[in-house]
Amino acid sequence: MCLKSRRIIFYKESDVPVQTDYSPWGEIQALETLYPGIHLITTPGHGGIMAEWPAYLELSVAARKCGFRENGCLWFEEDCCEQVVLRELLDRGMWTLPDRISDPAKFEEGINRIIQQYHPDYWSEREAGRTVPQTRKVRGASVMRKSISVAFFSLVSTLMVLGIVLMGASEWVLFKNYFAKDRYETLDQVVGVTQRTAQYLVQQAELPEGDELDALNTKLEIIGESAEAYLFFTDNDGRVMIASSPDKLESLTVPEEMLEKIDAADADYYHVFGTLGGMLDGKSYITVSEMRNENGQPSGYLFLCSSGEQLTQFKQQFWSNFLLSACVMLLCASILTKILMRQLTDPLQKVTDAAQRFGGGDLSVRVEGVEGEGEAADLARTFNRMADNIQMNDNSRGQFMGNIAHELRTPMTTIKGFVDGILDGTIPPDMQNHYLQLVSEETGRLARLIQNMLDLSKLESGEYQVNARMFNIWETITGVALSAEQRINDGMIDIDGLTMDEKVLVYADPDLIHQVVYNLLDNAIKFTPAGGTIRFGVEKLGPEAEISIWNSGQGISPEALPYVFQRFYKEDRSRGLHARGAGLGLNICKVLVNLSGGQIRVESQQGEWCRFVFTLPTVAPNPGGMKRLPDEAGGEPTVEDPASMKPVE
Repeated sequence: MCLKSRRIIFYKESDVPVQTDYSPWGEIQALETLYPGIHLITTPGHGGIMAEWPAYLELSVAARKCGFRENGCLWFEEDCCEQVVLRELLDRGMWTLPDRISDPAKFEEGINRIIQQYHPDYWSEREAGRTVPQTRKVRGASVMRKSISVAFFSLVSTLMVLGIVLMGASEWVLFKNYFAKDRYETLDQVVGVTQRTAQYLVQQAELPEGDELDALNTKLEIIGESAEAYLFFTDNDGRVMIASSPDKLESLTVPEEMLEKIDAADADYYHVFGTLGGMLDGKSYITVSEMRNENGQPSGYLFLCSSGEQLTQFKQQFWSNFLLSACVMLLCASILTKILMRQLTDPLQKVTDAAQRFGGGDLSVRVEGVEGEGEAADLARTFNRMADNIQMNDNSRGQFMGNIAHELRTPMTTIKGFVDGILDGTIPPDMQNHYLQLVSEETGRLARLIQNMLDLSKLESGEYQVNARMFNIWETITGVALSAEQRINDGMIDIDGLTMDEKVLVYADPDLIHQVVYNLLDNAIKFTPAGGTIRFGVEKLGPEAEISIWNSGQGISPEALPYVFQRFYKEDRSRGLHARGAGLGLNICKVLVNLSGGQIRVESQQGEWCRFVFTLPTVAPNPGGMKRLPDEAGGEPTVEDPASMKPVE
């Protein structure tokens, strides 16, 4: 299916040019939304699908790997990548083919064919049923937040409910006991007043009549009202002789089992709360006093009763007030909990959202709005630092891989061109040796580049074993200069400052420093013009020695000075168009010098000279217990100090 026809199918005739700030393919001319946040776009020369955050999280991880990140979006190029997005949208029912597509089966067949050709890994994942979207993780953030809030609120609510119930139950027991004690004390006080009356009644063979009976009833009523109670007298068999409120009695005889309990009580007054076995019409507080005649023999019983309705009314009022107070307390607790949980979970939610976006590929996302102290703020700051480091490493890795690819591609292209020219006869036989020499040089360049990369990898991973000792730096400089004598003579370069008899001891790994001096001298030779000068210098400054390599020439521009030690950095404009280096030599020098406990810098006057200066320690550390190594002359042993070998920032 051709690109143009497919584009005409997708775009609506009513679409008008849409202006946006940016797209990787130029100005956007048309846009169609396939799914909220996922758009099909076209530009004057190219196009594809743009997936905004968080919409691209609806796509599976396998699908997102088929696009590239820019400006917080995922971009899928037409012809080879956007079919993956279309396939995912169709599979999940997030987009349906429009009616304008006359042959949907053929259209999907074209999508599948392109995916199988350009993205076989994704097709395998899809066929295995593993292209699961990550929207669940995003929703999980909300679930996480809710679970924390719910768990915290449930815990607080449970503790409060238990506390309220325990407090209410204890208060009710206390109030009930206090009410009962108060009632019994009042009834006990009234018993003494009524005992004379009771004693008179039980001594009479029969009850008084007429005015005498009315007077007695009046007297009993007064006694009962004063105590907010009613009373009645019985004989020894429990038969009621007289009662102040007969309407409250369901029976005129006290059950025999109650009398037995009264008789068994070893107290002046017997207290009970109940109905006396159904004799009373309701539960009451009852005080019972046993009456005796002049001979001390039992003559009857005095029952003083206070209705339990007051307790029931008090109970209802107590629990209604208590429940109302409990509801108010729970409401206040829920509001307070919500406020506190928002202060706790909002920062966590921001970190979670940022982590989800970061995990989805948006390395520019950072946690915003989380300030102050506390664990949440520390977590946010830690995340931001982590994100900065990861983004920096990702950018460095991308740039690093691009530079490596470029540096490898250039000599490989040269080698292939020369070899193909020899094989197909384009290069005449009399010139083949010349071009084979060039191939050999390019092969050597590839070998050096690969070796430099391996050296850097070992140095930065800590695999290289530093063997530091005291040695004469001038011997290293002289040895390197002599090994490059032929190149120096061929370039008609003058050497200045080189001495054979001076001795300056430094503490470092001789092999590492030899590599540093070699790289700096090689760099100076390459960029020193014919008739120019290279000057060496060594100066002892207290606990350090300063080694310098100066060369005349074009120098380095002020703009380029901060970048000369970066990997793959080359300034052809100032360093000469004939430069063939990979831009790794100076970076290796910096790593080696830092590993040796020194620092390196560059100075330059553009158009006149350039000077590289590095320092090395002149005093060997002597920590106790460190392994001792002999110096190159077998003299006084020095020590290896791994701590001093750490890179210096």
